[in-house]
Order: sequence, then structure tokens, then C-alpha cells
Amino acid sequence: MTWLSPTRWILLAVVFAALTLGVWRLDVSRQAIGEARADKVWVAKVKIQKAEAVLLLDTERTKVAQAERTLRDFKDKQEIQDGKNRTKVVGLEHRLRAAAAVNAGRLRDPHAERCRSGGDGPQSPVTASPGNSAVNPPEGTGLLSVQLSELLFELTREADEVNLAYASCRADAMSIREATK
Repeated sequence: MTWLSPTRWILLAVVFAALTLGVWRLDVSRQAIGEARADKVWVAKVKIQKAEAVLLLDTERTKVAQAERTLRDFKDKQEIQDGKNRTKVVGLEHRLRAAAAVNAGRLRDPHAERCRSGGDGPQSPVTASPGNSAVNPPEGTGLLSVQLSELLFELTREADEVNLAYASCRADAMSIREATK
């Protein structure tokens, strides 16, 4: 038997194949071990990131809750102030209507006397005509018509509502500007 006999070649091929398979299997095993180690590192890093995210989320939730409380407190204070303003406007409106009720619901033109006489000189007395009464005062008394008085009351009320809304919105805008500084 010679050193390079076919049986030895087959044996040598089987040993080589076994060694190659063993090295390949060792390489695959080492790769799996490395991947498992890397997975452990990444899992640990992800856990750390999750913990940081939970802390950040809690911090931001606290900030949002504080901002909501501040906004709610401001809204409540503003509603109280708006209510006071509305009450004041309603009171003034009632006083104006009460003053007008003296003149049968009509407003008095403060400049009527000056305009009628053409200047600041002595005023001529108003003579009562047969059709004049408490309900229908003479036209020369400086009273505005009922329709014009009602129109002025309505326009005054609408202007007051606009002014109240503006005051409320302005307070909101000022608080927002202060908060964003």
C-alpha cells in the first residue's frame, strides 16, 4: 500500500470534510454567541432609552398639567372679571333706561336748546299745543323720538358687548404674550 492510495485519499477527504464542517460549525457558533452578546447590549440600551423616555414623558406631562392649571386659573379669573364688567354695563344700561323713562322712554338731546335758539342767547319758552301730553311731549323739548332712542339703546348695548369681548380677548392675548417670553 502506498502512501497515496485511493483509500487514503478517501480517508483524507473525509477528514478534510470533517475539519471543514467543524470549522464552519465553530464559526457559526461563534457568530451566534457574538449576536447574542450584541442583542444583550442593544436590549440593555433600549431599556435605558425607555426609562429615559418615561422620565421625559412624566416631566412633560407635569409641565402640561401645570400649564393647564395656570390657563384654567386665568380663565376663571377672566370669567369673574368679565362677569363684573357685564354687571357694570347692565347697571349702567338700567340707569340710562331709568333716566330715559322719566321722559317716556326717550333720550334728551343735550344740545337741543342751543340748536333751537340758534346760539347761546336767552331761550324762548316752549308753548304747549293742544296735542301735547305726558305721553306725547312737545317736539321743542329736545327729546329724541322713541324709535331713535331705542336705536341708540340697542347700538350702545352692542358697542358695550364688543368692548367687553375686546377687553376679554386683550387680557387673553396679554397673558399669552407674557407666557411665551
